[in-house]
Amino acid sequence: MENKRTQREWFNDIIRLAKGDTDVDVAGVIAFAEGRIVALDKKSENRKPSKAQVEQDSAIMAGIEAVLANTNDSLTATEILSALGDSNLSNQKVSAILKKMVVEGSVVKTMDKKKALWSLA
Repeated sequence: MENKRTQREWFNDIIRLAKGDTDVDVAGVIAFAEGRIVALDKKSENRKPSKAQVEQDSAIMAGIEAVLANTNDSLTATEILSALGDSNLSNQKVSAILKKMVVEGSVVKTMDKKKALWSLA
């Protein structure tokens, strides 16, 4: 019965191969690497946001809708962030949530040269 090789042994073979050692099972190393990539892809596709993250995002969306409803103009993400007044939020988080809202159809994104402007749909 053939012993199953450990990941440590495969990674050591990869290191030896990178150092120029020709006494390495190249086909086996490739098969191992491809298998690990498939496992990583499978793990990442099953990742879902937690209930707390969904609730937090919903609260931020409601705040953004309130800010946009109180203005007749389109606003940048930075302007929306400052109107929200939440020091725990970042510009990147607000932008990501605005993109989700565009997909949902509640917000419209327009471009003014290189500046993204957001308004209610």
